[in-house]
Amino acid sequence: MASMARIVAVLLLPAALAGCPETTEETPPPVLTPEPVGAPTQIVDTVTSASMMQYPAALGCMGRPPQPAMPGSMQLLGYLRSYADPDYADCMPPEGQLDVFTPGATTPIATGYPVLTEGGDVGISIPVRAEGFRGHVRITSTGYLPVTLFNARPYTVPATQSRGWAFLMTMTDVTTVAIEVGRSVDPAMGIVVGAVHDCRGFGISNAVVRVGGSTEGVLYFSDAEYQPGTNCLRNPADSIRSAHFTPEPEATFTTYVGRFAVANVPPGSTTVEAFGRRDRDGPLELLSTVDVEVVAGEMTAVDLSPRVTSDH
Repeated sequence: MASMARIVAVLLLPAALAGCPETTEETPPPVLTPEPVGAPTQIVDTVTSASMMQYPAALGCMGRPPQPAMPGSMQLLGYLRSYADPDYADCMPPEGQLDVFTPGATTPIATGYPVLTEGGDVGISIPVRAEGFRGHVRITSTGYLPVTLFNARPYTVPATQSRGWAFLMTMTDVTTVAIEVGRSVDPAMGIVVGAVHDCRGFGISNAVVRVGGSTEGVLYFSDAEYQPGTNCLRNPADSIRSAHFTPEPEATFTTYVGRFAVANVPPGSTTVEAFGRRDRDGPLELLSTVDVEVVAGEMTAVDLSPRVTSDH
């Protein structure tokens, strides 16, 4: 999906951050200039799944590190789901292997597998220092495109992170979405997918995503046609957080689910950023940024949680 948006298959998990102190940052953040055509005029917002009420995004942790982790070990928690069955309605989550890497490492520090009888739940025990975990997780599953997940903030307190890992996609899924939105996918390029989150892990609306210095080609998603499936879910509310993926080819910024996708990204190192207005008359400020590695024919997923400092 070209932006493959939803193609995203993986759209990834809301995951995020704990320990965000609700204080005001002192360093002015970078801004997006010039603003792209179709930039949102509204401030960034979130919507709670249960009430569907809209609130200003919780960004008190932006520009500040999360509270320290307790040195020793921690659990990275999440699940694997198929893009074609995000609610686990057919009771058959995909099998797969998840390898956890620290930045720059080629050998995983831990490996985990989904528990199929538990809806594809994954729990991976990893060593952690006070600064928390900030690396990436590579997911491989037969029949699906490989996915590598990157987080914008260190994970320090698992209990406060939203559960989620990735929604896996087949090449057929990708092609179908691309055709649906009138775009094409170059197999020699990579696909970047993800979601913009606030300090609580909720999706953020009215955010502009930039990949490799460009806002062109980004496909945004909504869940306008979402109907929760509860056949195999132990907690039906989880399906509301997962949501379906409805591509919005005319959209130029995120809806409240925060999801996006970009196809045909050149392989190699690149930076993924999110910008939004925190004040009604303010500029598009940098909300989140993460450096990633894009691989040809694979998906790179990002959790764009609030940035840790003004320059990263």
